[in-house]
Amino acid sequence: MSRVEQQGFLTIAQNTDVDYLELAYVQAMSIKLTMPGSKYAVLVDNPTLEQVQDKHRAVFDYIIPIGTDFAKNDSWKFRNEWQAFHLTPFKETIKLESDIVFTRSIAHWWN
Repeated sequence: MSRVEQQGFLTIAQNTDVDYLELAYVQAMSIKLTMPGSKYAVLVDNPTLEQVQDKHRAVFDYIIPIGTDFAKNDSWKFRNEWQAFHLTPFKETIKLESDIVFTRSIAHWWN
């Protein structure tokens, strides 16, 4: 993927028995509230992509299909983590777990 933005946050949302898409949605809102102007991307597998709604599209700057799901039959989806830095639309990426909510800016991390 070509890098179209300088900096942004990225997470992977692959729903299992946990709704990671909804966690990513709350995380993205917390980032947008604490760091206005920040960009946010979410990587999703095909089943999770089918669950994306307009509310998600309004908050996520990028919704990126994973493509090949190396963790398709796994309950823990760690086999896809390596794809984050290959699929990111950002030149500089802070990769997050989707269950983190931000209560204040971490913009100083970019330094």
